[in-house]
Amino acid sequence: QTRKEKEAGEKVSAPLLLFLPHTINITTSHGLGLKQAQHPKHTRGAEPRQDKANKQASKKERKREKMSSEESAAKTQEEEAPKGNMLTRSKQFKKLVDWAFSVCNSGQQDGEVGKSELYAGLLLVHVNLAKYAGPAACYPPTRSVVDKLFEASDKDKSGGIDKEEFLDIVAACCTNLMGRILTYYAILILLVPYVAQQFIDIFKIETGSYAETAAEQVISMSFFFLAIPMLWNAIDQKSHDVAGSTKED
Repeated sequence: QTRKEKEAGEKVSAPLLLFLPHTINITTSHGLGLKQAQHPKHTRGAEPRQDKANKQASKKERKREKMSSEESAAKTQEEEAPKGNMLTRSKQFKKLVDWAFSVCNSGQQDGEVGKSELYAGLLLVHVNLAKYAGPAACYPPTRSVVDKLFEASDKDKSGGIDKEEFLDIVAACCTNLMGRILTYYAILILLVPYVAQQFIDIFKIETGSYAETAAEQVISMSFFFLAIPMLWNAIDQKSHDVAGSTKED
């Protein structure tokens, strides 16, 4: 009986041993399943933070792109903005410069002019403007200033400039012309009579006499032969400095 019980016990324990590894595997797999089930919770907690960081980075990138586009648009607008003043932007001035270029470029097939032709064209423009602007247009820049502007425009060192470069140089040389005209007529209309009247009052010259007329003429000639040329020379010196800095750049 004891032997039979032992044999029966072995028969019962054998299936238990066979079943035990499956039980361990199932338990382990359930444990892993629980761990894997717990892991997505942490992943779901990290995903919102990652999405928020991505949104912030995307927002910053869009802001940089917007700023870059605005800067490029402002730069383009600045480049496309008309240069010069009211005189040099007028159709009449451009028509006059076109005529001067055609005169200086006559007989040449390359459509370019040299230093001498540039200066001759600039003189033509000033002479024609003097018919309307008066003596203020009779003080063109010196030859050295124009030569420096020519060298700055002739980047390929070909010894010639085209029509657009010719227009730019002449417009740059005539930029101060509007200021000269305004200064000239301001002195003529406002300053000369005031100074003449002060001179007459100080020296108590009789009103309506020949001495009064002579005093007014002397004061006017002093302004136009001394003061105004000195003012034009100062403007030319400023243009010379600008031309020198342009060449260095």
